[in-house]
Amino acid sequence: MEDGALMGAHDILAVSAHRLAGSSASLGASEVALLCRSLETACASQKQVPADWQQRLTAITRACDAFDERLEALELD
Repeated sequence: MEDGALMGAHDILAVSAHRLAGSSASLGASEVALLCRSLETACASQKQVPADWQQRLTAITRACDAFDERLEALELD
């Protein structure tokens, strides 16, 4: 997603966000899916890479990390 944003390719960023949203939703990572859908919507409605794309990607990364930690905790039980 970062590459798409850096290239200014809102369409690539939107597709990447869409794919990650779908995968995340199917795994139960609802926060990740929600953040990705929001990014996808922003790309589509603005027809450009959102100005706050870095903050959005940081939030997505944090949500992914939190989900990963929850999965790891389940493995330990």
